[in-house]
Amino acid sequence: MTTKGYFAPLLGAAAVLVVGSSLLFTMSDGPQAGIEWGAKHSSAPAAGKSAAAAGAAANLANLPLRFETNQGQAGNDAQFVARGPGYNVLLNGAEATLVLDRASTPARPVHTTPQERMREAQQRSADRAVVSMEMVGANRATVAQGVGRLETKSNYFIGSDPSKWHRNVPNYARVRYQEIYPGVDLVYYGKDRRLEYDLLVAAGADPDVIRMRYTGAESMRVDRDGALVLQVKGREIRQVAPNAYQTVAGETHSVTASYILKGTEVQIALGNYDRSQSLVIDPAIVYSTYFGGSGDDTGRAIAVDGSGNVYLTGDSTSTNLPTTGHTFPPFQAALGSGGDSAYVAELNSTASAVIFATYLGGNTFDEGDAIAVDATGVYVGGVTASSNFPVTVGAAQPTFLAAAGQTNGWLAKLDPNGQNLIYATYLGGGGSDFVNSLTVDAAGIVYATGSTISGTINGGNPPDFPVTAGVVQPTFGGTNATPGLSGTGDAFLTKLSADGTTFLYSTYLGGSGDEEGWAILVDGSGNAFVAGDSTTTTQFPMPASPGVIQPGPPAKTVPAHFTAFVTEVNPTATALSFFTYLGGSGDDQLRGMARDASGNIYMTGSTTSPDFPVTAGAAQPALAGGSPFGDAYVTKINATGTAKVYSTYLGGSDNDAGADIRVDTNGFAYVVGFTMSNNFPVTASAVQAALAGTQNAFITRLSPDGSLFVFSTYYGGTGVATTQRMALDASNSVYFTGFTSSPFPTTAGVVQPVFGGGATDAFAVKVDATVPVGASVPTLVAFGNQMINTTSAPQTVTYTNIGNQPLILSGVAISASYSQTNNCGTLPVTLAPGASCVFTLTFTPTANGATPGTLTLTDNAAGSPRVVMLTGTGTSASGPVASLTPSSTVTFGSQPVGTTSASQTVTLTNTGNATLNISNISALGGANPGDFTSINTCGATLAANASCTFTFTFTPAAAGARSATVVITSDSGGVAGTMQTITLNGTGGVVSPTATFTPSTTLTFGSQAVGSTSASQTITLTNTGTAPLNISNISAVGGTNPGDFISNNNCGATLAVGASCTFAVTFTPASAGARSATVVVTSNSGNVPGTMQTLTFNGTGGVPSFTLSATNTTATVSPGQSASYPITITPVGGFNQAVSLSCSGAPAGATCTVVPSSVTLNGVSPASATVQVTTSAGGNLLPRPQSRNGNPPWFLVVLAMTIAALGAGMGLKVVPARVRGQYLAPTALVLLIVGLTVFAAACGDKDGSGTPKGTSTLVVTGTGGGQTQTLNLTLIVQ
Repeated sequence: MTTKGYFAPLLGAAAVLVVGSSLLFTMSDGPQAGIEWGAKHSSAPAAGKSAAAAGAAANLANLPLRFETNQGQAGNDAQFVARGPGYNVLLNGAEATLVLDRASTPARPVHTTPQERMREAQQRSADRAVVSMEMVGANRATVAQGVGRLETKSNYFIGSDPSKWHRNVPNYARVRYQEIYPGVDLVYYGKDRRLEYDLLVAAGADPDVIRMRYTGAESMRVDRDGALVLQVKGREIRQVAPNAYQTVAGETHSVTASYILKGTEVQIALGNYDRSQSLVIDPAIVYSTYFGGSGDDTGRAIAVDGSGNVYLTGDSTSTNLPTTGHTFPPFQAALGSGGDSAYVAELNSTASAVIFATYLGGNTFDEGDAIAVDATGVYVGGVTASSNFPVTVGAAQPTFLAAAGQTNGWLAKLDPNGQNLIYATYLGGGGSDFVNSLTVDAAGIVYATGSTISGTINGGNPPDFPVTAGVVQPTFGGTNATPGLSGTGDAFLTKLSADGTTFLYSTYLGGSGDEEGWAILVDGSGNAFVAGDSTTTTQFPMPASPGVIQPGPPAKTVPAHFTAFVTEVNPTATALSFFTYLGGSGDDQLRGMARDASGNIYMTGSTTSPDFPVTAGAAQPALAGGSPFGDAYVTKINATGTAKVYSTYLGGSDNDAGADIRVDTNGFAYVVGFTMSNNFPVTASAVQAALAGTQNAFITRLSPDGSLFVFSTYYGGTGVATTQRMALDASNSVYFTGFTSSPFPTTAGVVQPVFGGGATDAFAVKVDATVPVGASVPTLVAFGNQMINTTSAPQTVTYTNIGNQPLILSGVAISASYSQTNNCGTLPVTLAPGASCVFTLTFTPTANGATPGTLTLTDNAAGSPRVVMLTGTGTSASGPVASLTPSSTVTFGSQPVGTTSASQTVTLTNTGNATLNISNISALGGANPGDFTSINTCGATLAANASCTFTFTFTPAAAGARSATVVITSDSGGVAGTMQTITLNGTGGVVSPTATFTPSTTLTFGSQAVGSTSASQTITLTNTGTAPLNISNISAVGGTNPGDFISNNNCGATLAVGASCTFAVTFTPASAGARSATVVVTSNSGNVPGTMQTLTFNGTGGVPSFTLSATNTTATVSPGQSASYPITITPVGGFNQAVSLSCSGAPAGATCTVVPSSVTLNGVSPASATVQVTTSAGGNLLPRPQSRNGNPPWFLVVLAMTIAALGAGMGLKVVPARVRGQYLAPTALVLLIVGLTVFAAACGDKDGSGTPKGTSTLVVTGTGGGQTQTLNLTLIVQ
């Protein structure tokens, strides 16, 4: 047999049919959830073990499975033996015996005695499990042949008798048994240390003779993937679904194959294999490469452009990260001086070359966590502790604000070649801030989310995170018990301008618990979608959204556990369009989010909740994993958050977590993450079917309705691989990154096929996870016994297009004795990607005995035609036949504890030809009979073809899986005492009251004058749980300043589900400064009596003072006029002292006084005063006559000039000196003075020396009680 297209050599010209499978052996108990038999394993070296020893151990783990000829070293009953970690394989002709060590080995002290180690070895031997697979009816005389002799030889020196030693035992890669059946050869070989076998069916040989019998298995079943699953002493042996193919003329063709289980025997049902069909198109690894140097390197985010080039960011301590010799030189070629820098790299579309790679960092620690790309450049975000991170001039936040030992976020944009930094800015406050995700709109505007503990209230770290005015949450909601060091934080949403210079808006998003934003998207209208997780046990400090799928946080079994959330924020960040939680009673963390063209939102992360809200028909309806991560989940909700479209778990029995998610245009969701489960749900087309080592990546593709894992695979080596982020291109190829220790599988021709060194390297992987055209149908429909010439109850087969191209169904055929109807339409019919139609089948046997048949569907998908195996047995014996429909198993799903489900029915029909005698219908039994009710309409007899019904309800008494049974005893088949069991299953969901405070548990009053009372503010307490909330106590106001606050409430002792009560609070500060108080509400919230929730009140007492005010602050006067300004002096905060009043700033020629010059305030009533201003009109030596036009009369001007001239002339020498000396000099002086005076009167200033015209500011100053206040008045002189 072979699996997943493994090819076996073909002999001769005739086509040889190859049927193949592989065996996976898992240990289901113990702290390590399991190993796959034959898988590779590694672990960290023990303390003191050298790196060389660890490397040697890793190399040994990678050795191939080898088959030794048995020369007596393995007893006398085997021809060949193979040994691996935890198992042995013994091959003997038609039988393979598998010996498995115990499921888990308890941890033991480092130092143990030889006796302890001996007892441990004896216990391991006692705990071994043995299971055998025998080829029934096979040729036991067949000769075993070793094929592909290896250089390896084995030696056994056991015991003191050298004659029993075995030297140079040959080793082979394969073992072949020829003619195990006529024309059929059996070949065993190893793949990834996993045992596999091929059955080579020669032309003309009959494959129907092939049968396998298993002994030593406690139970066997065929699972949903067509795999054969055996339980053996706590181990699970999983034989993957057979994959058959043949090669004709050099071409390989797939053949339909499935297991049919008959007691302890298994047959392989085959479709027609002698025809030419399209090649099977399996998903494939396009490329896989390391990216790193000699230090520690991680990949934390990935993006892809339209050309298929990939962009990576993360952090590196490698000084030799490749940054030179590329198409473009780097912006920063050297590692930052702190020794751990962020990096940004671009790889070409085949990952065969680095286009650019640059460091980005400063003097401490820097990490890249988010990346996006458009035609204008590469956008990156992350976290830094470097005070000299390369921020650019004009950055929105140019300064590193974090306290010592704390971090800020950062956002940056590089040009498309990675050579130039277009902008870079810090983003954060005084605490630790992280950018976890970003997206960019068509205008180049960046939207970022992450977490912050920067805040100045609730003991936070100042300064605040940079929030903007008017946003939905301007204040910090978290707490910090140790300021500057740690605390609970908020998520945030920040919008950065295209040039990186301005935070267009920025807001907190969070309550009193711990919140982190992990994913962000933006639509064409600018609405932002933020998803993350929260430990807040009450509603965020914003109104709850009506009608959403989960308006309040669920009650948690551990209070510190997270609940996922998603919210839509309007384009201005002033309001939320909706907000909803997503989770159950365990730990529900979110990491990835996507949206489709209709606005539906897809989320993934991890959950440990057994009551996580999965939907009916989910691909995986039940939790399989354990702590601390549990299983991954995939949830799709509608655009308004009001309905779940589908929700499913995704995982195995160990830890699994979804890291990121994308959705294609056809509605298929793609999820990447990591898994530690050796039974993670992989599909037959998996690239890697088994877990290698302890932790691998996974890639899973889901159908549009969430009911099917279309494609799912492991990917990784024996190194520990952690997946971080993914991208999806237009062709639906998946790109993902993360970091891994060595080894990790890489492909040829990539930029770095070998591990670079250090603890981890980043990796980049591209996967073609699509099926161009594909169809899905079940492999088997079983009808059981049916009376001949009667028709069975109907069963359905759903035919689904799981590809990404139209599926054309062209033919439908069904075997005799079976019939079908369908809703597909008239053939040929075309199904769009993701579409389905349903076939309804019935069985009408006409003869006694087994009646195998097939439903054959012919389409244009690979592997056509699709064959559904049909089984049923006709019985001609006359007598009654009891048939239960639709099934003997009733599944209720999750139901809140203490509440009752809708009823479900099972119909008992007598399909025989004689009366059915019902001798007993038992009371409910099984594990939890009290959780179910059963009512039936059946009497003691049931006529042929008559029916009666059983009606069941489910009322779980406790959380978790619950079950019960009802046993019907009758003479069905003519055998008295025949018992048929109806099994009832359900899951009890946690039901509890939940105390939710809105808008939050904190009221902030701002500044209030000492002694004065604020307006009332309210907090509403709502029971958002599913049981009555019992309020055992509401404390008196306490805290630091209880006398400053008054709290009244209308809450009683009990609050019904959905009911509310209110707390009305006022603030009257007794003194200045910060004031606070608390009220503690004690209830049974979360089903925990004594749960205490604290309401916190904050305010600031204002210092007593006074104010100056005036009704009219402006006066207009002419020179010589007066003005007055009535003013009011008002006490603030009970100010009751004298206030001295003065006035300054009067213009020239004016005075300003305050009357009275002092007032005494009584702390309550205002006082009055008047500011008085007097101006002067001014004047001249002589009155100045004027003409009608306002100018001086002409004769006065002439007179003045004449007098002045005479006076001047008389002083000249034209007058005899004697006369001048005796008379004229004094006379001339007098005339000159008179003339100048007349001239001044005629031509001088109109207004003289009074108050000048213009505008002046008068300042009134009040001083008293150590306080000074001023009031500005305006005086206009015109």
